[in-house]
Amino acid sequence: MPASNAKVWAAAAAGAAILMAAGYGLAVFRMKPEPAPEPVAAVEAPPARPEETSLPGTIRAVHVVDIPPPLDGTIEAFYAETGDQVYEGQILGRMGSAGLEIEREAVQSAEERARERMQTVESQLLSARLEASRARADASRSRSEYDRLDREYRRQKLLYSEGATPKLAVDKVERDFELAKGEFDALDASARISEERVTRLMRDLDDARADMAARSRALDDLEAEAGAGEIVSPIDGQVISRVGVAGERVSPAQVPALFRIATDLTQLEVALDVPPPALKELRPGLPALVIVAGASDGMLGEISRIEGTSAIVSFTATGPARPGDTAQVRIKLDP
Repeated sequence: MPASNAKVWAAAAAGAAILMAAGYGLAVFRMKPEPAPEPVAAVEAPPARPEETSLPGTIRAVHVVDIPPPLDGTIEAFYAETGDQVYEGQILGRMGSAGLEIEREAVQSAEERARERMQTVESQLLSARLEASRARADASRSRSEYDRLDREYRRQKLLYSEGATPKLAVDKVERDFELAKGEFDALDASARISEERVTRLMRDLDDARADMAARSRALDDLEAEAGAGEIVSPIDGQVISRVGVAGERVSPAQVPALFRIATDLTQLEVALDVPPPALKELRPGLPALVIVAGASDGMLGEISRIEGTSAIVSFTATGPARPGDTAQVRIKLDP
């Protein structure tokens, strides 16, 4: 084969090889899968606004009277417990002061001694009066005999002076008269002594009575002061709380209320601690349903006020609900 023809065939073969390689590359490119499209981020829908919220809370009375300690002293006794129904004027407890009690005991002892002295003088006076009465009666009888013999003696002396009676008769009457006079003088003196004793005892009795009256007034004053330690209910109602124990020392400054008494247990409220994010959803006037364990139905109420982070729900008790009970409160939110 001529050299020129060989070059032609070699060039043709090289061109064909190039075309075949280009075709293969195009086929391979077309056979590659197309890349998947990038996912589009989904747009989340805003959460649905809740129609209500439910919160736990503690029931408490609306109308409450606090009873502070009546004085700075020691609790001696309590006569009412939490939950008791009490009435106006009822003594709920008693407080005392150690110094006042010591003084009262001293005055009471003095009053008892004065009373015993008065009673002793009264008894002595009664006996003295009986003795004086008997002595005066004896003296009166002796005086009657003395007067009779005095008259007889005078008569006998007159008769003797006229010679109408012997000297022996006169002497006998004279002796009897002198004896009667001596007896009368002795009995009269005894009666006078008894009567003077009665007079003295009457003065002693007046003094004893005056002392007794003074001691009694002092004791009454201390009893009245001690009565100031009585813890008295000012109203009818129910005891919902009590603090302190017998023997504990308290003062009005330390304990503002020994007793708390609710006057109307139909008007109640629930204090709810509300998380700050939820607090902005609440406002006074929103309706609420108060549910108490053991009650068949809830009780209708509403938010009466917002206090800091607490919502106060007021309601009228139509079922079993007492201060201190735990309640679940469902509140209807604004749409």
